[in-house]
Amino acid sequence: RTPEDPFHEKKSMYRIARTALIAGTGCAVAVSVYPDRTAGEVKDGLFTAMYKNVAFPLVLSNMDPEDAHSLMIKAAKMKLVPYDRVPDSPALGVRALGLNLRNPVGLAAGCDHNAEGVEAFDKMGFGFVEVGSVTPQPQQGTPRPRVFRLLGDRGVINRVGYANEGAGEVQKRLKALREGGYKG
Repeated sequence: RTPEDPFHEKKSMYRIARTALIAGTGCAVAVSVYPDRTAGEVKDGLFTAMYKNVAFPLVLSNMDPEDAHSLMIKAAKMKLVPYDRVPDSPALGVRALGLNLRNPVGLAAGCDHNAEGVEAFDKMGFGFVEVGSVTPQPQQGTPRPRVFRLLGDRGVINRVGYANEGAGEVQKRLKALREGGYKG
């Protein structure tokens, strides 16, 4: 299992394909085991399980952390993320800065620099989604590598800087969300 092994890449791809086959079989079983659930409920549960048991351990954890982050933003943009369909208990509600939040756990600035996945992140169950950091003009941020995993701590060090497409682009996306009926 070392990178020097000439068959390392083929073995990794075999493992991913085998896991996908097992997960696909699990999906079929789940649909037959839970016939009383709606297709959306089954899909959401499977989506979450696929992320936790397949996507992260087998794919995302083996990618460069910044590339994995970019892939996650693209998935959110396409609404291919697990949604939290269980309403928060009213006891979790918080009033802060003149806003009523459904829970106190939010997605901080630095995740979605360009407001590309706001609606999807909101549907994941966060009490609020903060966009940014955004600068007046587009910026590239600091040179790569700039995101580092802390596996033992289950965390990351982010030294991206203020890489973003600029306030004009972010404003267009947020305006389109509002015009599209988004109330987040």
